[in-house]
Amino acid sequence: MDVEFLLRRQAVTEWRDRHLFHAVSTINTAAIKARIDFDALLAEAALVDSIWDPSGFVFGRIDSLMRKHLTGKLDAFLAQAAEELRVIEARFDLLAEALTASASTLTFPEAAIAPDESVSEAAQFRLGANYTGGGILTNLRSLSLAVRDHSLARTARAWSTRASKSVATRAEAVGKSLHDRMGLYDRLRRKAAERIATAWMGDVGSPIPLKAQLLVLIDDVASEARSY
Repeated sequence: MDVEFLLRRQAVTEWRDRHLFHAVSTINTAAIKARIDFDALLAEAALVDSIWDPSGFVFGRIDSLMRKHLTGKLDAFLAQAAEELRVIEARFDLLAEALTASASTLTFPEAAIAPDESVSEAAQFRLGANYTGGGILTNLRSLSLAVRDHSLARTARAWSTRASKSVATRAEAVGKSLHDRMGLYDRLRRKAAERIATAWMGDVGSPIPLKAQLLVLIDDVASEARSY
């Protein structure tokens, strides 16, 4: 019985299990921070985002936050894992190098962030043909342009300046009140959690979720190392 071989296999198995857990923990920590940061962005959500297109508001923002909190973390994680592999056995050096280099091959979910004032065709249909996506302030600006050359333009502009400030304040308060009262912020939070659970921490998908990529990578390296 080759005791050294058995001990090396056991050490590789322990290395694999430890780093599988560490991979999940690294992504989960980033997810916690991303969801906290996402809460600070909820004030940007228009009512139409919450009701008709929550995915359009959520996906690009939560993906961007996840990348932000994982930047540098995965490189450091894989470099540390590779170094520990070398400690187990010098012959694992090539595997360790491949593991470190694999950081550049990982694929991150990357949904685009929709323009702040964009509204889907379906949303425009539901909200009415006159809705332009800009809310009360945009409508006020359009009105201001329409009356610019009117004989009462100066009076209208003076009134609009005062009124728009009042309208903006009230619109913001009403918007937040509606969101809170109807649970729409919670809907966006749930959508963010779902995005993380599927695109970042899921087991299957296209592209393959980041967690699954890391787990397969660690397991494959461990399998190769155990066969030495």
